[in-house]
Amino acid sequence: MPDTRLFSVSSLSVVAYLGVIAGICGIMAYFALQQYASAFQAHL
Repeated sequence: MPDTRLFSVSSLSVVAYLGVIAGICGIMAYFALQQYASAFQAHL
């Protein structure tokens, strides 16, 4: 188990920030894909 006391606030905030950005980009990519492909094609 990692020692979580060694994690800095800035490193944890960067991980959270990147998670939010990746989530937003993923949702945007999903909706952009829906405009060009049917659900069946996107599933493949």
